[in-house]
Amino acid sequence: MIDMQQRQHYNNIYIAKQNYKRGDNQSMGRVILFQNAIPFWQTDATLQDHSDLVIISGNADNEWHYTILAAHVPLLLAALTKDARSSFAVPADASVLDVLANHFAGDQNPYDDILHFLEQHAIPVTATAWLSSD
Repeated sequence: MIDMQQRQHYNNIYIAKQNYKRGDNQSMGRVILFQNAIPFWQTDATLQDHSDLVIISGNADNEWHYTILAAHVPLLLAALTKDARSSFAVPADASVLDVLANHFAGDQNPYDDILHFLEQHAIPVTATAWLSSD
């Protein structure tokens, strides 16, 4: 039986992929790429107001962050649209969040896969962490 958090996770993936297929690229601001209820863990991507892309993975106590500066977001979008794993034709006005969700959202935490993809395509990224002192 699927609990409410799992249902919301699958709904977020479905909505992101449907928006992507339709070309409905209104600013989403944030997309959840992975969520686990027990133990709680979430990975999401946020396009900040100044257009830096921040990918966060963690729980209530610890978080790990990848930041792709605004100047490098077009490189990421270009790499994602050329990647063979894409199951949809990418609209010309596709949002980086839509394309990121299409590639990485799912039942497995994509955080390490995203870093590997960034390194493979020579996209500059800054990694930081916020860890509790417990």
